[in-house]
Amino acid sequence: MASPAEKNRLALVTGSTGLLGRAICHRLAREGFDLCLGYARSGEAAEQLAEELAASSGVTCSTLGFDVTSAKDVQAAVGQLVESRGRVDVLVAAHGVAPLALLRFTREDDIQNAFRINAEGTVHCVSAVLPVMQRQNWGRIVILSSAAAEGRTGQAVYAASKSALRGLIQSAAREYAAYGVTLNSVAPAVVEGNPATQSDQREKLLSDYPLGRFVTPDEVAAATAFLVSDEAATMTGQNLIIDGGRF
Repeated sequence: MASPAEKNRLALVTGSTGLLGRAICHRLAREGFDLCLGYARSGEAAEQLAEELAASSGVTCSTLGFDVTSAKDVQAAVGQLVESRGRVDVLVAAHGVAPLALLRFTREDDIQNAFRINAEGTVHCVSAVLPVMQRQNWGRIVILSSAAAEGRTGQAVYAASKSALRGLIQSAAREYAAYGVTLNSVAPAVVEGNPATQSDQREKLLSDYPLGRFVTPDEVAAATAFLVSDEAATMTGQNLIIDGGRF
């Protein structure tokens, strides 16, 4: 199957109502993508966002609630989407949780939750859409990782759960390249609007960034939009770090 026209592509965005998810949805809508806004508990917010995007960009927007930690739930949701919309061209996995604590103070339930949502949940989503994209002979998958995966004090568990995604992306990229499917990740550092940027630690955090500012949600959205575009057709298995020089 030929590459679908960019104006007709359908993107499923998980974590759509979060700080980065919203920015990505707005950017993809401006690029002409139809959207399905995935959410776990924020159904009302997702509906409001869908109405906003449809009104401002004229694209078709729907919402879909499901639990990324349940493989059965994710498979059913993707099946429902394919039945109603006929295809899934793009997956942006923007869901996630970020437990922040020194390793020895991290609670067991926070460890389990981080891996179930960040790692297992992403595996479930990617596994559900890959057969659809394989049949289409075309697909784009972008996973929101984190620059913290390189190692940050007080973020050991979060970093570990995000680091797991590198193996997923690089392995699946090799497995599905022959079907016109690419998988990449975007790894931002602290994003403007994150609660940490509004705290009394703001100036201390900024001192670690050579560019003197935090990454913006729109910058993360722009990187994501590039990776799902035709211009990035030969980029796969890559991790795009956006960290303001904090490497």
